[in-house]
Amino acid sequence: MIRENDHIWIELQQAGIVAGRPPEGGTQESPWYVKTLLAFSGWLAAIFLLGFIGMGLQFIIENDFAAFTTGAMMITGAFFVLRTPQNEFVEHLALALSLAGQALVVYAIFQFSRDSDNTALLLVALLQVMLALAMHNYIHRVFSSFFAAFSFSLFMIGVGWTFAVSAV
Repeated sequence: MIRENDHIWIELQQAGIVAGRPPEGGTQESPWYVKTLLAFSGWLAAIFLLGFIGMGLQFIIENDFAAFTTGAMMITGAFFVLRTPQNEFVEHLALALSLAGQALVVYAIFQFSRDSDNTALLLVALLQVMLALAMHNYIHRVFSSFFAAFSFSLFMIGVGWTFAVSAV
């Protein structure tokens, strides 16, 4: 692509249309309102994706292991999509896929640990910390960090360490 652009620039110079060096190619950032709208659409898509899974594929919700496995596959798929950034839409589609997968995994974690909500909260916090470290997306890292801190705070309240929640 770069060689083709250089060839076009040389042809334009020979025709006397342009002069000087070719412009440096750069990426153009989307405006903040476009990013905000795409982020909102990512959240909305995650809600609809969960609704589709809940209504159309109800056997996944009824089986804890299937919910965990499906959610883990969705998070893994989002991880690989986010490693190769293509455009804003694909990035937020992967965000929606990851959020829906996280909801399924968290649901399965709470179903596996029926007796101990504190254990489930600690596992959710650990999952979110791992996602915050692994994902290649700023928005995803912010959400994962928030949910990790929130889950850990709820865990500390459940254990009885309410005095330390404000430190988190």
